Amino acid sequence: MARRQPRLSHLDLSTTSLLQNFIGCFNWGNRDKSRYIHMLEELKQIEEKKEKALADFAQNPNIFNSSTPRNAIEEQIKIVKKISLELRIEQHEVKSTIEGLEKELIPMKEEVFVYYDQRREMLKQKEAAQYCISKLRQTFVEMNGMYDEYISLLSNAKELARNKDVAALWKLSHQQVEEFMSEWNHPYVKTFRTNYKFSILPSLSDRWLSRDGRIGFGDDDRETLRYIEDICSIN
Repeated sequence: MARRQPRLSHLDLSTTSLLQNFIGCFNWGNRDKSRYIHMLEELKQIEEKKEKALADFAQNPNIFNSSTPRNAIEEQIKIVKKISLELRIEQHEVKSTIEGLEKELIPMKEEVFVYYDQRREMLKQKEAAQYCISKLRQTFVEMNGMYDEYISLLSNAKELARNKDVAALWKLSHQQVEEFMSEWNHPYVKTFRTNYKFSILPSLSDRWLSRDGRIGFGDDDRETLRYIEDICSIN
């Protein structure tokens, strides 16, 4: 296949056409100065382009070779394929790294679940402790109230005894017995009796008092104590 010659023929044709027009202007007596100057400028530009094209061709004879674009495209394809291969390799490495990290995360997730269960259990214990503290505070307030009531009752009894007001003492004693029996025969008697057994009786025993609060342990007291013990054991 013969080498294609540089694409300069259109320059030659353009130059020839302009020359013919230029000569025609003078042959037919056309003296249009503006058209004459325009054609001179076009001729000058064409000559400059022609000289530049010849100089480029002299420096690189293969510039107009038809195989050059194909070779360039093939080189570009090779580069793209190389980049694609590198990207696939890198993608595989990244995927392997991700899989490794996911395997490392498995025990971490299990530890997180364990910590979550421990935290939930601790929260339950905290709630139970807060409830217990609340109940203890409530009991403490109730016990203080009972203690204040007891101190007030003793102070009142001592004052009546000091004044030798037997009738008032008898009335106060009868009132306390009625309140005690009312609590003893209450539908929630088991709670009251259990509290009496484990709270009141040890206190009375430590003060060398009978279980009904009287001083000494006579036969009557022992019968009363035995009766109270039997009832507490039954209930």
